[in-house]
Amino acid sequence: MGVPMRSLSLFVICLLLTLSCNTERLFDNNGVTVGDLSTNLQTAAQGFTPDSLVFEQAAVRADPCEGLNLYTCQPVLLRLYYQLAEDLLNASQQIIASVAPFVDEAIVTATPITIPVQDGNESFSVSYTKSEGAFQVLAVDSQNVPFLYISSDGTTSTIRVDIASLADDATASGTFESTFDYTNANTWSLHVLMADSACNNDDPRAPERIKLVVDKANGLWTGKAQLYNPAWLKEAPTCVDWDTALAAESMNIFTEFVGDNTAAKANVYFMTREVIDFAENNDNDAAYGLAALCQTFGGCAPEVTNPFCNLSTDLTALWNDDCSAVSTNVGAADFGPFSDWSPPAQFYQDEVTLPSSL
Repeated sequence: MGVPMRSLSLFVICLLLTLSCNTERLFDNNGVTVGDLSTNLQTAAQGFTPDSLVFEQAAVRADPCEGLNLYTCQPVLLRLYYQLAEDLLNASQQIIASVAPFVDEAIVTATPITIPVQDGNESFSVSYTKSEGAFQVLAVDSQNVPFLYISSDGTTSTIRVDIASLADDATASGTFESTFDYTNANTWSLHVLMADSACNNDDPRAPERIKLVVDKANGLWTGKAQLYNPAWLKEAPTCVDWDTALAAESMNIFTEFVGDNTAAKANVYFMTREVIDFAENNDNDAAYGLAALCQTFGGCAPEVTNPFCNLSTDLTALWNDDCSAVSTNVGAADFGPFSDWSPPAQFYQDEVTLPSSL
């Protein structure tokens, strides 16, 4: 699944470069430029996915879980979540790359500079501020509605996007935020939130919100994927149900994982937005693991106990297995900070807000 993005047009970049000629650079020759930040994103992308989390698009049918049930499909879903994170990292890199030439050459200014832009039939404005080691860029449409915000201090970059404004697909909706922290090719972190997606009549159980976290450090890839649907537990949900479903009919699907090139292990949890006791020191597996869900709805084998192990060589979920037999590093690793989760009772309200001005 990709997010089709169109970056700021070459015409806009050329215009901004023309207006900012004969200016000082954001950093000296020994510093980090925005172009370097784009390169950092590219470097992370090149080593983003370990073998155990590679999603082979050609090997998967239109329905990735066709012929599988909820617990046998978990390795496929895990790899799909990770592929989405990679797609969003690539989209972030493209956006940063589109503004890098302008920001690297623009004047240093604490007072926002706003430039009107006419690009074909589209009218919008671009504002920016820039200091030693930091910059902000905000694009606002002709109705004064912001659709793109970027900020960076040279190491950490944040991008917020109104997806409908920047997507090629006319049916696209919602908002998107990514935060990327970079130390080197082997140590970086990506946090992503997609919120307020419109309901698809063809798939009312598709997520309305998605949160993804991926950290690379010490030779391991660690992360979390959260998906929320407001009417997932209804018998035959429709898009009308998204506005009327009870909290008890909603569903959060939380997956946490850690992997290397040999194997990945994961925990999977299912819970409504009513849940308030999903906590670090609780037995979350007994209360919200797949086995608990199976007891309610049936159709699962009794051995589906967290974690499951998935080898890089196939898509089989080995339940109640931490992968220690095939990778001691994965087996011994924890799943990252519990604080990376958004609590179920909060996640459905998480928003991406673009500033109205700088």
